[in-house]
Amino acid sequence: MSFNKLITPFFFSAVLFAQMGQPGGEPGFSGMLAGGASVPLGGWALGAQPHRYPDGLALRLPKGSDLVVQYHFHPTGKPEAEKSLIGFYFAKKPPERTLARIQMPPSYSLFSGLDIPAGEKDFVIRDTYTLPVAVDAVGVGAHAHYIGKKLKMTATFPNGEIKTLLLINDWDFAWQDRYFFKQLQSLPKSTKLDVEIHWDNSAENPRNPSNPPIQVSWGEESKEEMGSISLIAVPHEESDLGTLQGDLSRRRNQLARSRMRADPALAKKVAKLLAE
Repeated sequence: MSFNKLITPFFFSAVLFAQMGQPGGEPGFSGMLAGGASVPLGGWALGAQPHRYPDGLALRLPKGSDLVVQYHFHPTGKPEAEKSLIGFYFAKKPPERTLARIQMPPSYSLFSGLDIPAGEKDFVIRDTYTLPVAVDAVGVGAHAHYIGKKLKMTATFPNGEIKTLLLINDWDFAWQDRYFFKQLQSLPKSTKLDVEIHWDNSAENPRNPSNPPIQVSWGEESKEEMGSISLIAVPHEESDLGTLQGDLSRRRNQLARSRMRADPALAKKVAKLLAE
């Protein structure tokens, strides 16, 4: 799948979904959350390049789905024109295995205590996940906003060997891409994934959009923050897909419930996001 775009200066990014709609209903959704009936098909942000998945792998597009594009814009204060062209490359045969995304922390750190004091030079969030099944890693990508600084993911194998899967020492919000391994990376069952994400909210950070710095918490606006690293992988055995997806879903839901019970303000924020 590739995305070719004619981009005006105020355009930031786009995400493409396949949405299983109700008969007679209008396709689409409000806000950023697509809902459980939507399947992400890809996205584009500044710096991203087109990629093809390795042979035998592809995204599944359910029959009868509506295609919905979500755009993010930076207003300029005057009317603007925007034109987009989205191209599809179809696989010659059904995929042999199903792609899964292991996002750490889940929900772009919404439930991970992302609240950065003004002037904080090195605010860090860490996350750890142990694989319940063996997987083959296809690629990896990261996301943060302006004051993101360093993002790292490592894999610790059951024998104690450590391999770095992603390391960005100087995050640039204007260069966001996915990185595909030259060869699939085999990660055995019980491999431990560790992620650390650093933010620099000091006046010394030339990419800080606020001068003087202000407190920054989780949010959808670019001057707010998010942070995560996502490993794109396929179970080594297709029969293990349900185990992996179920474990990831339970982990995300447990973290969300725990954080919202401890923080009523966060629970209100999530309720507002779901209502939009």
